[in-house]
Amino acid sequence: MSEIVGKKIKALPEATTAADTDVMVIEDGSKTRKIGFGVLRRLLGIDTINNNLLAGYVSKNVAAGATVEHAVSFTSHKPNTQYAVTLDQCSDGGTYTGITLSVKSKNADGFVIRIASSRSDTITLGVNWICIPYSA
Repeated sequence: MSEIVGKKIKALPEATTAADTDVMVIEDGSKTRKIGFGVLRRLLGIDTINNNLLAGYVSKNVAAGATVEHAVSFTSHKPNTQYAVTLDQCSDGGTYTGITLSVKSKNADGFVIRIASSRSDTITLGVNWICIPYSA
């Protein structure tokens, strides 16, 4: 381990990776301490989030003025699991006006993506979804 004296933190070389055994500095105003990256990752719940994250993609044709629904099913991690769902429309890299994305009928077995169009044309819309389960 190297000792660095008289250098400011911003003058140190930047790390581009971190191992569980790497150490970071914590300053709380009254004392300076260290924390291992692995301990910090556990405290923040990063591994739990990564191990439980559900994600997918669905492509749907949406006719002019129509509403299309797509059911997403999965096995819940726990009986009282709740989850946050994020939707992102991504067809052709554009954001389409006249399209409303929403989630309905959430339960322990999945949810329904609802795509409503007020457009005058038919489009094919891709939707990325991410679901993060958590216990209430």
